[in-house]
Order: sequence, then C-alpha cells, then structure tokens
Amino acid sequence: MKYTVKIVFFIVTLFVLSDVEAHFELLNPPPRGPFDENLLSISPCASYNSTNTSAITTFPLNGQATSKFEDGDGNFVYRYALTSNATFTNVCSNITLSTTDTYPKQITTQLDLTLASAKAGDQGVLQAYYVSNNGNESWYQCADIKVVAASSAPTIAIGSVMFYTILAVILMTNGHDYKF
Repeated sequence: MKYTVKIVFFIVTLFVLSDVEAHFELLNPPPRGPFDENLLSISPCASYNSTNTSAITTFPLNGQATSKFEDGDGNFVYRYALTSNATFTNVCSNITLSTTDTYPKQITTQLDLTLASAKAGDQGVLQAYYVSNNGNESWYQCADIKVVAASSAPTIAIGSVMFYTILAVILMTNGHDYKF
C-alpha cells in the first residue's frame, strides 16, 4: 500500500510537471508527404522539402484549411511562400490552443493568401506551423498548392433535414404531394 501511494504520487507529479506539446495533422489541403510524428519538428516542411508534383492542390486566394489536433498548449498559424526555401508569411491570425480545450478536435480556418502577396496562377507552399507556449517545440507540415481566383459563388452547407425540407417544398410547388 505504501509503495502504491508513492508510485501514484510520482505518476501524478510527473504528469502535472510535464510539458504538453501539440500533436497535429494537416488534413486539407493534403500534405506533401505521409504523416510522421517523428518528422514534424524538422523545418520547414517536416523533412518533405521538395515539391510533391502528384499532390498539388488547387486552392483559392480566400480558402479554408483544416488541421486535427490531439492536444496542445501553444499557438498555431498557416503561412504561405512560393517555395520551401522562401520566407513564409502568415495568412491568418494565430490560433491559440490550451490544455483546457477539449481534444481531439478539428479546426477549419479561413485563409487570405493575398496577405502573402499571392495571386491567381501562383504555385506555392502552404505551411501549417505550431509553436508551444514554452518555446520547446515547433512543428511543421506543408502542402503544395496552385492558387486560383477566389470563388464568386458562396459555399452553402445544408444538413439532411434542411435538404428534405427544401426538396418537399419544391415537389409540393410543382403539384406533387409526397410524404417523407
């Protein structure tokens, strides 16, 4: 019993005093290479520093990127540059992650590539970048993108209830009386 209490106390103390770092994965646009947690700390693109020509994704000047986080206590931002060797520029505000957040979670962020002077037709690198609050960890992932003009059509996301409601209204206004 005496040793059990000491072991539990040691484990709890170790957990409380340990640094909490982020474990994240760039989901969209797709990253240059396969996810490997052991490579995330290698700047600028988790060791995938060459363009992956088979993974170039079209991305609008004002598009959205999504990353998944397992934990974290720091800041996260998306940055853009024409090549991996160029200086990356922030294309969104910092996203703060805290140990009090509920994990895992996906975060979709609106990006403005014009903040990095990108224009339609450019091919460049979108970098997902995390730095811990204590400054001990920096993690990177990159995606190769082909910049396209911002879409003029609004994106509409509707749930299944809304879909069937709209469908019923359309069918009833055309003289049909369908029950769902």
